[in-house]
Amino acid sequence: TLDLSRNRFSGAIPQSLGAISYQPTLNLSYNKLEGSIPKHLKFKDPSIYIGNELLCGKPLSKKCTRKQQNVVVNIPVYSPKYK
Repeated sequence: TLDLSRNRFSGAIPQSLGAISYQPTLNLSYNKLEGSIPKHLKFKDPSIYIGNELLCGKPLSKKCTRKQQNVVVNIPVYSPKYK
């Protein structure tokens, strides 16, 4: 499990989060994240985004405005390879 909830993270979800090579259970709830959820993320359970009122896009029912769709953040993510 990768529990990043209640950490006061703000801004957009980094595109690079989708590059994690393993499939953890992710929890991003109750932060201050905003903008569109990157389309290539493998995390499709809407409950992991609860409490981020400014997030939009699938899997949430809130559609994004054109301005929200243009927010892109690229941050390198280290992903160890387990055998």
